[in-house]
Amino acid sequence: MKKYKYIYLLGSLFLIVALAKYIFVPSVFPPFYYTFEIVSLLLVLGLSYYAVINFDTRSGDTSCEKQCELRDKLLRENKELKKKNEALELEKANSHSYQSKEERFLSALNQLSHSEGENVGEVILNLIGKQFELVAGIVYEKDNADALFKANATFGIDDDWKIDPIKLGEGIHGQSISENLATEISEIPEEYFEANSGTGSAKPAYIYILPYQMENGNAWLIEIASFKNIGIHEMWNKYLDSAHNKNK
Repeated sequence: MKKYKYIYLLGSLFLIVALAKYIFVPSVFPPFYYTFEIVSLLLVLGLSYYAVINFDTRSGDTSCEKQCELRDKLLRENKELKKKNEALELEKANSHSYQSKEERFLSALNQLSHSEGENVGEVILNLIGKQFELVAGIVYEKDNADALFKANATFGIDDDWKIDPIKLGEGIHGQSISENLATEISEIPEEYFEANSGTGSAKPAYIYILPYQMENGNAWLIEIASFKNIGIHEMWNKYLDSAHNKNK
């Protein structure tokens, strides 16, 4: 910018000299003074033109800078909206997948209640094992002779472990049967069984007690254990409510 300043000062000097001729020189001027006057005027006009052009260019650059900032802002917002939309779509897909899984599971339980098979308890235990991560399970079947629920199948439990029969209305298991209500237990008693695995034995973190009754009157109690909160009792109670409403 300094060279333009010097050019401007030089043009101004030429202009001053050209104007001074009217005061300090005779009325008749030699061609030299006219040359000074023309050159100074041209320089002043040229600098004025340059200033206008340079101002417009800077204004254009400022406008472009603002437009670029606005464009970048819109691109960032669009990118964020796209990420949020993808997250919502994924959540929606997972929700739909879970609902489909739940619907298939409840449908299988409903179909099983109409079957005449003798190993319904084991079938239910296998069905649960395919849908959820289990570490242990016990199938209790109702003995109509003494109205007790006795264990007839196990999964992930030491064969030497003694499993006492369940009496209707007694304890958490018996209450679950009498109330026809699936239950979740997150505070595992010290004396509760340990699940066997390839790395040894460990006490599960969650126990689920799931009553099940068929249309022919046969009844089972499925007790499963997991290291995770699988929330199967909520799904199971939906099935129990649905079955109860159908029988009204």
